[in-house]
Amino acid sequence: MTKKPVAGPQPASGRAWVPAFATRLCLIAWCTAVLTEILPRSGLESLCLLVGTQAAGLGILTCLIVGIRFRQAIFLLLLVALSPPAIYFYLVLARLSRQGS
Repeated sequence: MTKKPVAGPQPASGRAWVPAFATRLCLIAWCTAVLTEILPRSGLESLCLLVGTQAAGLGILTCLIVGIRFRQAIFLLLLVALSPPAIYFYLVLARLSRQGS
């Protein structure tokens, strides 16, 4: 008896991972922005601030570069979705830098 090969996940095309990556960055940025606002001043709030700023910045950069290159509407939508957390993190960091100096 011969066994039939089990159908596993097929390798994705070269750029199929990019929308999922940008969507996850958008979700991380939004979640950390909300947690930064909800959590009291602590180490976890600082961690959310650090991770959120990086996720928002990397997400915007990804959407700009890939969106211009491949001209897909999903990247424009993700760019619009990433704008509020990015603006929020900019305002928080600006306020913290003014308090520090």
